[in-house]
Amino acid sequence: MSVCGFLSWFLRQDITHVYTKARREFGKPCQYKLTPPEILVHIPSTPEDADQWTPRVFTHVPIQTAPDMTEHSVNTESVPLALAGVHHSEGGWPKEIDHREEEHTARYRKKVERDQKFLDAVEATSSRVTSLIQLNNALDITTAYFPSDNIKRDSVASMQSVAVMRDVCRPTRAARYISWGPMVSGTLPPRRVAVSYSTLDFQKDLKSGAKRFQTKPQLPTSSYVWDLSNPGSPEFEVANPTSAITVLKFSPKDSHVLVGGMYNGLIGVWDMRY
Repeated sequence: MSVCGFLSWFLRQDITHVYTKARREFGKPCQYKLTPPEILVHIPSTPEDADQWTPRVFTHVPIQTAPDMTEHSVNTESVPLALAGVHHSEGGWPKEIDHREEEHTARYRKKVERDQKFLDAVEATSSRVTSLIQLNNALDITTAYFPSDNIKRDSVASMQSVAVMRDVCRPTRAARYISWGPMVSGTLPPRRVAVSYSTLDFQKDLKSGAKRFQTKPQLPTSSYVWDLSNPGSPEFEVANPTSAITVLKFSPKDSHVLVGGMYNGLIGVWDMRY
């Protein structure tokens, strides 16, 4: 059907609407009046665009008002479902071993424990398990720490002096580095402490020239190892090294050996037994 035919058919239809409300419910009546026509937009024709216009007598436009729909059916096979479980009371045994016979299980355990692969597996995992056990023993994660009714609050922190070690050289120097000695017998706290003494003020004289640096009095370069039980005098003296010691530490393997770094770039090693 063409557009013109559709319009003519539409105008011939008797379209009415019946109002069932009372007149007073319609609201205010509409007031109509005659008004002259008013041009809102005027677009004049241009002769230049006439050549690009192609008149068409008939125009056919197909219109489908119903939505496109399709139907597809699928028939799948039903899958049967079933619940199943396993009661694991005794496992890890070979098929030829009856776990209900104590003699069979005991004989098989002895055979496995003599196997070298079993021993290697236990040794490989023992270190990891041991560290975890020690960690659990060090910190009881099941204990409620610091309950609200047992918290002890100290108003003022306190401390006390255990020992005072003074530099025996004059003029006194700054303690540049402190190193605690190793633990005694692996359990007792360390009683030795190595202290490196040095005065680095002579760096300023290097900027003024070598002549002034040579005329300045020679500063002491010795460092000491102190015993906390006898802080009055040093236990060992690193006597007169070639330069001031800036770092002095104990050897982690031998508690009688010291290693130190000096200002001139040298590394010194001293044995307290000689």
